[in-house]
Amino acid sequence: MVSPWSDGLSRVRWFVPGQMVSPCSDGLSRVRWFVPGQMVSPGSDGLSLVRWFVPGQMVSPGSDGLSLVRCSNPVALHLSVMLSSGPAFRRLAASGCLGSSRTIATIISGKEMSKLLRERLKNEVQKMTSEFSGFKPGLLVLQVGDRDDSNLYISTKLKAAAQIGINAKHVRLPNTATQHEVLQSIMSVNENRSIHGLIVQLPLDSVNVIDTELIINAVSPEKDVDGLTWINAGKLSRGELNDCFLPCTPRGCMELIRQTGVTVAGSSAVVIGRSKIVGAPMHDLLLWNHATVTTCHSKTTDLPEQVSRADILVVGAGKAEMIRGEWLKEGAVVIDCGINHIPDQTKESGKRVVGDVHYASANQRAGFITPVPGGVGPMTVAMLMENTETRRWTGVDRCGQDDVLCLHRFE
Repeated sequence: MVSPWSDGLSRVRWFVPGQMVSPCSDGLSRVRWFVPGQMVSPGSDGLSLVRWFVPGQMVSPGSDGLSLVRCSNPVALHLSVMLSSGPAFRRLAASGCLGSSRTIATIISGKEMSKLLRERLKNEVQKMTSEFSGFKPGLLVLQVGDRDDSNLYISTKLKAAAQIGINAKHVRLPNTATQHEVLQSIMSVNENRSIHGLIVQLPLDSVNVIDTELIINAVSPEKDVDGLTWINAGKLSRGELNDCFLPCTPRGCMELIRQTGVTVAGSSAVVIGRSKIVGAPMHDLLLWNHATVTTCHSKTTDLPEQVSRADILVVGAGKAEMIRGEWLKEGAVVIDCGINHIPDQTKESGKRVVGDVHYASANQRAGFITPVPGGVGPMTVAMLMENTETRRWTGVDRCGQDDVLCLHRFE
């Protein structure tokens, strides 16, 4: 709380960039949500005039009558090495008065963060293409069958790759493809030096019996940009984070958590779900970032109690709105990986997308929360592009022990 000063500073609640400060009975000034450096203009709702500023900077009055505002203890933005500047989350609703039991969570925008990442990757690919005579990272998506949901996911990946400048290809095998035919396709891609990342789109939609684990592990670990092969999963489980591809969704979740400024090391983290794509690798990532981690699953008998202990909660259970807001520890970071469709007659499609967390109630107790959609999903795609490009090509000394073909070998 910022109290009045002798120099006449307005009284303003402490806040993070993007927070809306509501008026309270104690006379707090109203401040429009903003990003650092943005000019805040008055609106029809009577918001106070506030000069653009850097968090923590003293705002002086000007001839235009801007209010005096001091920024108290803003939360630092941890953008990590992959982002250069700019916040990727905003508080989009009014906060309550100090001392009130009701709070509104800060939205962690994966959509905004992924835009910044994709722009950086685009610049790096352009630089790479210039320095290495037209060379581009190559990505191939292998699909079996013609599922509508798979087609949608693939389309999103191909679009993102095209925007960045990655040379992406899509190979679709018919739903009559045999296991042998799928393996042959993978072996061919493994030997193709122009393709640096290979994704096997799951599920494999074939009328024939195909061993999914066998297919995934046929992918060369050096091209496993999904991070799902036994070799990459094993390295992750042993803490060799700099010598493997990290699975895209958990990696995206970690970046979103870092955005909050909350310290992972020493925190109590709870992961709901133990899938090989999200839950299990998420547990390992949090563990090797020094959190104390509990994984809950369908056999967990005291789920609300476990959730209530979490400073950081990552949910990937695949069950619509199963985590209730009243279970949460107040101020927790909530990362919702769920994508579920529930009936909604107000929508033209008759349904709407929700996460695994009951957003309306969780928003009242969490400190930070990802929306669905617009949270984890965009970051998953962004991390796939990051794995295909930056993880392999920006550092010639990070090839790993599996003899990755790095750029310096093309010189």
